[in-house]
Amino acid sequence: MRIAIICHFFAPEPGAPSARLLGFARAWTRMGHQVKVITAFPNHPTGMIPPRYRGRLYMKEELDGVAVFRSWVYARPRAGFFRRTLGHLSFMFSSLLFSLPRVGAVDVVVASSPTLFSLISGLVISRVKRVPYVIEVRDLWPAAIKGLGLMKDGPVYRLLEALELALYRAARHVVVVTRAFKRDLVARGVPSEKISVITNGVDLQLFRPGPRSPEVEKELDCAGRHLVLYVGNHGLSQGLETVLEAAHLLRDRTDLVFGFVGAGAEKPRLVAAARELGLSNVRFLPVQPRDRIPDFYRTADICLVSLRNLPIFEGFIPSKMFE
Repeated sequence: MRIAIICHFFAPEPGAPSARLLGFARAWTRMGHQVKVITAFPNHPTGMIPPRYRGRLYMKEELDGVAVFRSWVYARPRAGFFRRTLGHLSFMFSSLLFSLPRVGAVDVVVASSPTLFSLISGLVISRVKRVPYVIEVRDLWPAAIKGLGLMKDGPVYRLLEALELALYRAARHVVVVTRAFKRDLVARGVPSEKISVITNGVDLQLFRPGPRSPEVEKELDCAGRHLVLYVGNHGLSQGLETVLEAAHLLRDRTDLVFGFVGAGAEKPRLVAAARELGLSNVRFLPVQPRDRIPDFYRTADICLVSLRNLPIFEGFIPSKMFE
């Protein structure tokens, strides 16, 4: 079978969406299927496109036997909600202009959220190719945007929600990552038999127990001390300012170190806050290659999974829980 995956985020970008879809692509390839990925130039979470992709509108490459069709995306460091939305819109149009004419024949289209714009690309491509359309829901968008206070329950929100439900109706099948997501969709009229739950998971060849890493201890200056670790996106959803408050309350505990590994829209503010509070027990590191993440987890005494205390996140299960 020839499978086309449509997604805004894909390897080598860090994070659960990229890791999950790369895992699917690898597994389907091993099963003998031909997998083609239509995605944007890498830019998450820093908002910076790597030099090898700059100045281009389109590039085709291969990753682990998977054909990857990349197209231009509007990306800026420290972009706010409006600019990030422009980025998602830009990929929707560039994927249809540059990748669709080059992807060739496919038998099924799998489009993955977050944001509706990748799902729209997937629907258009499936209609042009006249093949079944499958949606993977990784985020309840636009509900998550409203839940974070970035959008009010007005005409624009209701229009986006109507578009979301129309996309679900147009799909042959819908895959969600938690049972709570399925309950939400069923409550809003999506037939239960049309929805499958495929939770996130973990690569057991990569994430295995082991001893503390001397390299990580050196990087975080935590040898002989307990490490409280957060790895992942430093965004609005995570509420990491609460972790900084905890570090401030525990600042006299010389046996504790708080490590933050990753990047995101809120990281500059977090770094500035830690500096302003004079927190000598806090360390920040940039995004790390995925094959290094297990070393950080093995070195930690406490691994944090942080989400803001909002109703929209009650049904979320971050992939860190599995790792």
